[in-house]
Amino acid sequence: MNTFTIIFLIALFIASAVEFWLAKRHAAYVAAHRNAVPEAFKAKVPLAAHQKAADYTAAKIKLGDINSVISIIILLVLTLGGVINATFGFWAVVLESPLWVGVAATASIFFIMTVLEIPTTVYQTFVIEE
Repeated sequence: MNTFTIIFLIALFIASAVEFWLAKRHAAYVAAHRNAVPEAFKAKVPLAAHQKAADYTAAKIKLGDINSVISIIILLVLTLGGVINATFGFWAVVLESPLWVGVAATASIFFIMTVLEIPTTVYQTFVIEE
């Protein structure tokens, strides 16, 4: 492994650790305050609605954690797994213009990333957002 790869992995680890830590803190705070409507909203928000909002937030946090793990795996496969390089190599054989090679490869990578995120998006839309 070269120095850049090590720096990349360290940065990815630190960013992911902070993201998961913040999500865990947020989830703990929401769970701790699930059974009491804040004073400022007691007159307008019933306890059942507040609890439903807390449950919704907890579900979104859990899905966000799952989505983060999936995104990390996708990122590692694209970068260290060589998918980005292979995509550029494929389009370099198919197309002659370096400009169009870059455009096609970038579009292909965005397409792959979008397709891989569809399951969590569908789950969020049709299960969590019910």
